[in-house]
Amino acid sequence: MNKKANLGEFLPYMLVGLVITLIFAIVAIPMAEVGDQIFDSLKETDNLGSQNNTVNSINTVQGLMTIAFDQVVTFILVGFLLGIIVLAIFTDFHPVTVAMMVIFLIIMVIVAALFSNVYDDFTSDDSINSKASEFTFTSALMGYTLPILVVVVFIVAIVIVLGKRGSTAPV
Repeated sequence: MNKKANLGEFLPYMLVGLVITLIFAIVAIPMAEVGDQIFDSLKETDNLGSQNNTVNSINTVQGLMTIAFDQVVTFILVGFLLGIIVLAIFTDFHPVTVAMMVIFLIIMVIVAALFSNVYDDFTSDDSINSKASEFTFTSALMGYTLPILVVVVFIVAIVIVLGKRGSTAPV
């Protein structure tokens, strides 16, 4: 049976992936800030702060927490973008769906620009700005480059779908 995939079933999941990335990026920064405050108060506690091993362990975890959150947000965003390309490669779309992909590209660029502005407004707050500056990859990807990344990935996906047109080989 030669059944073509329905692109309309996959497009909402792409939007959900972008929303999850934004939510995790916005939640990770305050979590890292609160974690730093908790670790600082643990180091000041008389029972824990007096032992050198404990302070070294707290400093190690505190130093790795922001880096880990930054890498997780980057991994989620890159996984979402690679998922779009994998979807284009391994799914057999009808060439007519390219028009739907172009319309969805426009919607995703608008949503990505809005998310980029939300992230920039969120990180420009004085109470979070110092911690947000430590999220180097997240700030670079979720800033003004997010709509550009979405455009590039969707154009690559459209080229892949058009390149598979006329191919009779199974995917």
